[in-house]
Formats: sequence, C-alpha cells, structure tokens
Amino acid sequence: MKALRFGILVFAVLLVFAVSHAQPVKKPVLSPKAELQLKMPAGEGTNSCSVAWNPDDEKYYSAMVGNESYPLEVFDAKGKHLQTTATGADIRGLWYSPRVNWLEANLYDYQNVIAYELDSAGLLTEEFPEEVAFELEVYEPQAALAYNTETNELLWFEASSMTIYFIDRDYDLTSRYIDLKVPVGDTALNPYCVGYTGVKGYEYAILNHLQKKVYLISDETEAVTATITLPAKAVVPETFGFCFANGRIWLFNNETRTWTAFKVF
Repeated sequence: MKALRFGILVFAVLLVFAVSHAQPVKKPVLSPKAELQLKMPAGEGTNSCSVAWNPDDEKYYSAMVGNESYPLEVFDAKGKHLQTTATGADIRGLWYSPRVNWLEANLYDYQNVIAYELDSAGLLTEEFPEEVAFELEVYEPQAALAYNTETNELLWFEASSMTIYFIDRDYDLTSRYIDLKVPVGDTALNPYCVGYTGVKGYEYAILNHLQKKVYLISDETEAVTATITLPAKAVVPETFGFCFANGRIWLFNNETRTWTAFKVF
C-alpha cells in the first residue's frame, strides 16, 4: 500500500511539473487588424520586398529594391525612422541573422548573399556590404529569400511549381523542398515572396493576393494549417511587397511607400 501511494505521489509530482513547464501552443489570429506601419522616406525606388526584425536590438530594416543606389532604412520597434543608407546592391529578400549579428540580403538574378555590418545599437555601419555566399541554387531571378533561424536554411518560393525550396546555409546547397497543397492555382499567389514565422506548426507563409488571404504551412506535414483573412480594405500587392517578421504579416503599399503590419502571433 505504501509503495502504491508513493507511486501515485511521484506520478502526480511529475504531472504537475510537466504541465507547469509545457510550452503553450501558439495559435494564429485568423482575422488580424492593421496595427503598425513603417513609412519609407520619400526618395528613389517603387518596390520593396521585405521587412527584417532584429530582436536583439529591437530594430526593423527595409529597403527599396531595383538599384544599388536605392535606400536601406532602419526603424525602431514602434516604427520611428532612425537611419537611411544605400543598399549598395540590387537586393530582394532581407533578413537578420542572430548567429552572426548582421543583416543579410539576396541579390537579384545572380543570387549571391550579401551582409551588412551592424553596430552595438543595431544601426548600419559605414562598411560596404560584403558578399558571403555565391550563386545559390535559386531559379527565380526576382525571388525574395527568407531565413529559417531554427534550421539555418534560406527558403524561396517557385509559384509555377507551387514549391518552397530550402538551401542549407552551412553548405549553400539545396537541401529539401515542400510541394504546397493550397486551395488555389499559382496565378492567385504572390510569385516572389515567402515568409518564415518561427512558430511550430505554422512555419511558412504564402500570400493569396486575389482573395486577400495568407496560408500558413507546417514544416512537418507540408499542409496548410491556418488561413489568415486580411481586412477587405488592405492593400495587397500582386508581386513583391509581402513578408513575415516579428509575429506579423507585412504588406507594402508602393503608392504611399508604407509597410503595414497585421499581428498574427
């Protein structure tokens, strides 16, 4: 009897410990509202592809794409503009790498990756961007790459085949792919942009610009695990202008040069 009571007590203690230390499963907000904006200053360029979030220094970064003279901007966590510098290259995707504490971007067409040095406050230094990867296996010249911080992989979307490809950042070679199972054809999807959420079970994001929806896709099952419905008045770009950063979907309005965020996690 004592042994039985002891066993029950041990089980109860372990159960309480497991529950108290269990990680809560994040669920997405399915109908998010606009709640933050990044206003790109007046200047050169029409399109933008990405917003990058630096959680270490709480800074956002974004750039106008299409020419090496176009601006690269820095904002604080509330959207206040802090700094402008030139991209120094015709970039597309933009992301923060916590492993090396710098900003990275992929180039149009050549598919090299360049790195921007950051100072101790997360601002851009005067150092010219350095090429850190060359001729990646990316077959869409306009692709805006995203970065999976957990697996150290770059990813890009090929709309014509409905496929997300992954590039191992240690070797800069294609490591795997996901064939998407989404309920629309490829012409409904933003063909150049893909998002990485960092949330288990909802890792990747694809934009349906026709129906103003975003599909969240599981890395494990390769299936759509949530469909986000954007506000009817949201300006949803057909190409470029879509990404995921800091728990938010970001959409770019090239007429007002403004990124608008919709908090999902």
